[in-house]
Amino acid sequence: MLIITEDVIEERAYNEEYESITWEECTLRTYLNGEFYDSFSEEEQAMIAETNLTTPDNSAYGTDGGNDTTDKIFLLSLYEVRQYMTENERKSNSWWWLRSPGNIQNHTAVVHSDGVVSTRGNNVDYGYGVRPVLNLLV
Repeated sequence: MLIITEDVIEERAYNEEYESITWEECTLRTYLNGEFYDSFSEEEQAMIAETNLTTPDNSAYGTDGGNDTTDKIFLLSLYEVRQYMTENERKSNSWWWLRSPGNIQNHTAVVHSDGVVSTRGNNVDYGYGVRPVLNLLV
């Protein structure tokens, strides 16, 4: 069962440095699958499935999505956010990150607070909202 937080739980940079980066190597992925995942109890961790992820290239700009990853906690891709959520469900109290690249390799796609998805994205070192996603074993 795919679960996403109802709203932004915190604000963080996608990557601490402004540089060309993909989901595989960004500091937000390291945080989510490290410190954030470790904040769950052992019982809760046992219920979180490892998920094999493909991050497609940005379809509007052709920006490289990077290598496939296996994660416990992740962000939605451009494709997934449109597939799984209506515009109304995407609305939040702030802009929030997706794992897909933006128009250039040092930009990452975002969802605006009004629910509009930005394929252009913004600088990876900006502090935007985080809405973690996981697959729950049922």
